[in-house]
Amino acid sequence: MNIARRLVRLASFVIALTPLPAATPPEVSGVMPCAGRHECLQWSNSGGAIRYHVYRGEQGDFAALEDASPDVCERGVFSDPTSGPTLPDSPPAGGLLWYLVTAESAEGEGTVGSGGYGIRIPNSRGPCALACDPGHEPQPNAGRTEAPGAAGCPNGMNAVGTFCIDTYEASLVRADDGSSWSPDLNPGMTAVRAQSVANAIPQAYISGTQASAACQNAGKRLCTDAEWLRACRGPLSLTYPYGNTRDPMACNDARPTHPATDYFGNNPWDLGHRCLDQIPNTVDPTGASSVCVTSEGVADMVGNLVEWTSDPAGTLRGGDYMGAVHNGTGCLIRTT
Repeated sequence: MNIARRLVRLASFVIALTPLPAATPPEVSGVMPCAGRHECLQWSNSGGAIRYHVYRGEQGDFAALEDASPDVCERGVFSDPTSGPTLPDSPPAGGLLWYLVTAESAEGEGTVGSGGYGIRIPNSRGPCALACDPGHEPQPNAGRTEAPGAAGCPNGMNAVGTFCIDTYEASLVRADDGSSWSPDLNPGMTAVRAQSVANAIPQAYISGTQASAACQNAGKRLCTDAEWLRACRGPLSLTYPYGNTRDPMACNDARPTHPATDYFGNNPWDLGHRCLDQIPNTVDPTGASSVCVTSEGVADMVGNLVEWTSDPAGTLRGGDYMGAVHNGTGCLIRTT
């Protein structure tokens, strides 16, 4: 009898120590477009999440939402829910796109939906195909404004030696009313003004003449070649903004394939196509890397997008997200 009781007690003790199954994160709440920016998605932080998965469906996929495993494609994996990822997707003509967000923790990926709505586990078709309408003009920079300048410089600028330079690669606004300009659209004859703001998609598809005019409309000018090099290399004449040895993770300068390969495949390339810089892993928002910054606080001078100088020969500095290593190294990259 005593032995039996001891066995029962031992068994109870073992059961009490058995760990409960680890729980995956709950439904992600607060999913909505960022304020004033329909190409931006944001959501509320989910406790314990280390990353978030964004899935996309099209109008024809609506019926799948009634299923416990809606058919979707994975649009991307993101770590910061506060600023929201930029999703320059364009639906088919007359159609629409919708998104689901799940949280992932050390225990795994959670579901979408709730007890009232019904639990849904996305059935991913794999990475989303490119969804870019060449006629669409995304406005990811709407509402962004320049921060006060540093060390007595004008707004959006940092002091470098004896002059001031924009802290970030320039985006554009209309010169007449200050409204946002699409960074994937050449301004043509429209008067635009350059601005230097954090977390903006910088302006591509712009000529040196247009870049110079945009600077002048902002009360600034393009840097000379010497000024640009001084800003990038810093007071110690470094090879990269952050040092003399390349850090492959520091700047956005190592995309393994040309975006035209991804977008056009075996079809003829159009290198001026406005969708090229909208596909994944091309242009980063300004200041996205905290490492690709000079000792004087100037961001993204290597990689991301090439930058015009006032050199009459038509010089572009710094390389882009492809690297352009055949034209030099780091700050010394020069494209004409």
